[in-house]
Amino acid sequence: MHCTIFWSDDELELIHQSSVCQETINQRSQIKKEFLVIRTALKNFPKMSKSITYKDFMHVYALVTSRAWGSTKGYSLIPFADFLNHDGTSESIVLSDNDKHFSEVIADRNYAPGEEVRCYLIKMVCFPYLKLQAPFGISFSF
Repeated sequence: MHCTIFWSDDELELIHQSSVCQETINQRSQIKKEFLVIRTALKNFPKMSKSITYKDFMHVYALVTSRAWGSTKGYSLIPFADFLNHDGTSESIVLSDNDKHFSEVIADRNYAPGEEVRCYLIKMVCFPYLKLQAPFGISFSF
């Protein structure tokens, strides 16, 4: 994963004047809070709670949140998202219709079975850059 939450402090220092740095710090703080809540809840299960490290939790958190798509009805996990990747120069797009509970990928070319589809997500337009870089590792070519 290329999320900035996994960057070292030295790497973050390289972008310390960027809003992405502050967003990363905020996300790390939120993840730490959620980890501590989980650890507290699992105290009754010592075998399990000892095996869950903060680093593992961060990785799982990033995997889950990068595959959770929001709609007017709440959030859903979309395992199919593993087949998509973001590319601002691609002509492929992802469309969603919340009323019909339907999502569709319109590919810019024929893809081989199992090949990753690089696409421009319509929802990217609605988010500031820093909201995409920190959690998802998305970067744009300008």
